[in-house]
Amino acid sequence: MLAAVAWAWACESSTAPSVAVLPPDPPPDSTAAPPDSTAARADRETLVAFYRATGGPGWTAGGNWLTDAPTGDWHGVETDAFGRVERLSLGRNGLTGPIPPELGNLASLEELYLEANGLTGPIPPELGNLAALDWLRLEENGLTGPIPPELGNLASLVGLFLANNVGLVGPLPASLVGLRQLEALTTWGTALCAPPDPGFQTWFRALQVFDTIPLCDPGAAP
Repeated sequence: MLAAVAWAWACESSTAPSVAVLPPDPPPDSTAAPPDSTAARADRETLVAFYRATGGPGWTAGGNWLTDAPTGDWHGVETDAFGRVERLSLGRNGLTGPIPPELGNLASLEELYLEANGLTGPIPPELGNLAALDWLRLEENGLTGPIPPELGNLASLVGLFLANNVGLVGPLPASLVGLRQLEALTTWGTALCAPPDPGFQTWFRALQVFDTIPLCDPGAAP
């Protein structure tokens, strides 16, 4: 009798459906930040400072600026999936006044287009903090003073456009030779000059796009 019961139990067990055991869901990516992260909010504050410093209410186009819309919906602004500003394109848009140093806080910025506006004053050295920057277009403004050597920190820079800023003066900084990715540099319509140092000249002539620039007086500061 016990043997029969055991045989019946074994048969039932062998025909019972199996239950698949699924692995647990992977934990959320702790490195991914939501669009309203602290860094994204800091980028928004930087854009607000930029708007106020460059005559934002008088811009030719400024759709959604200073509204509650995502910054990626503000005119001329593109952001990544985390709300970090990657592109600021405001060329020919009626900007006036100085470039605020806060712009150097946009750590994810890859493209900065501010050409053909009414920007004045020096190029802030804080722009040298934009480690991800590929393109910097500042031509056709009223910028003045020397080129800050901090721009030599922009290791990813491909294009640097400075032409038609008659108030830009002095030698191009020797630090620019560290820009190994640079392909284009424009300086016409400025009072900039190229250091006669052979190493700088070799680097300068290797650029794919450049313009004729006078040699600096040997006594000019590097």
